[in-house]
Amino acid sequence: MKKSILILILISLLLTSSCSFVKKQSLVLEEPGVFIDVVIQYKGGQKVNELFQKVTWYDILEVDTLEEAELDIAPSREALKGLDGIEYSLVFEDRSYTEKIAISYEWVSKEDLMLLSSIVPYGQDLEISDYKKALEVLESQGFTKRA
Repeated sequence: MKKSILILILISLLLTSSCSFVKKQSLVLEEPGVFIDVVIQYKGGQKVNELFQKVTWYDILEVDTLEEAELDIAPSREALKGLDGIEYSLVFEDRSYTEKIAISYEWVSKEDLMLLSSIVPYGQDLEISDYKKALEVLESQGFTKRA
């Protein structure tokens, strides 16, 4: 009797703990001049964190040098630095630049999310908190799941 109760308790603990783990899904999109990698962390069907890494080659921007790209891109991205729930970095290299955006949905405001709408793949749908809906939006834009 005690053994069966103990087994039931263990099974229920395993079931509840397996539902509370944070899971992640990675998606990629490769187009001429652009590579985007998105990692969605979700728990219970809701997005918790998201990481976007976007590499853009200068030739797609019709600029020739790193300096031209900095003058074209950097000023428009200054507003993204120092926002609660968003970590943003921009690195210029000889032939491309890389943007990294980490979003913590626990801390970010809707207003700050809208500042990202022109940069991240969701556009105006960035505030979608449901993991499955977010996947649908990304896949409709050509993203594929990475194993």
